[in-house]
Amino acid sequence: MDEIRRQARVVDQMLSMHSLLRDRYARKAKGLTLGILGCSVVLCTATFLPNEALRFVGVSPLAGRVIVGVFSSLVFFFSIVKLCVAWGEVSSRYGEAAKRVAKLKQQYRIATSGETVGPDACAKLTQEFSQVMEGLPPIPDKQFPSLKAYHLRKVRLSRMIDAHVGCPVWLLQLRLVWQGIFGKKDREGQDQ
Repeated sequence: MDEIRRQARVVDQMLSMHSLLRDRYARKAKGLTLGILGCSVVLCTATFLPNEALRFVGVSPLAGRVIVGVFSSLVFFFSIVKLCVAWGEVSSRYGEAAKRVAKLKQQYRIATSGETVGPDACAKLTQEFSQVMEGLPPIPDKQFPSLKAYHLRKVRLSRMIDAHVGCPVWLLQLRLVWQGIFGKKDREGQDQ
């Protein structure tokens, strides 16, 4: 049963990590796409404005050509970056992994809802755990500590919200940071 609890904690942590990575890469992909679109709008606008309109807003024809050149280069550069980093695809892979881990988490919840888990259920869960974990995209080693800290903060914040329902979340987050820095312990050895 201790091994099943450990696996359940790992599954919960992996769900947090893969979900956060999915969201991070999706934001990066969206930012890159919006950068390309924004530069394209400026490029199109500067390209089709007549010289008289540019002079009216205080831009010389030479400066207009420079603007067109700069934004053309930016569109080209951002397009190459988008092809090379493929953040949208990376986000999709982490998203699929998060879905698989969420299903596994549900299996652990169902199995551990009773007092004990039978040996057959333990073996089945352990086998499913191994299969799912093997197929997940790896967590980058460099990001693992910060992702684990994120997960633990999320769990702690969730408990604090349960205990202090009417308190604003930002205040609980501030309290969590304070406790993390000064590390007060309560009677059971848990951080307060």
